[in-house]
Amino acid sequence: MALYALIGLQCFLFATDLRRYRPLIWIVGVGSLALALIGLVALFSTVPSDQRTGFFWVVFWDFAEGLVQGLLLVILLLRIQYSTSRNRRTTSLPE
Repeated sequence: MALYALIGLQCFLFATDLRRYRPLIWIVGVGSLALALIGLVALFSTVPSDQRTGFFWVVFWDFAEGLVQGLLLVILLLRIQYSTSRNRRTTSLPE
């Protein structure tokens, strides 16, 4: 869980200059998505349903939070990329 807190701190740092940190934000977003999905699949495939105790659900929510965090980062980056390209097209039109 402390790792996700560190990633959140990195996101605050990245937000200070999106243009400069955009490649790193992509790595964090896509990496969080991929690793959280792999972790969830591994968690559910290795722990039988009758042995899913409280610790199992703590780990589950940890992976779920990473999945949501990665998804939000990717969605926000796609929106920024879309709005940037849209602004370029509207400002470069001849008058």
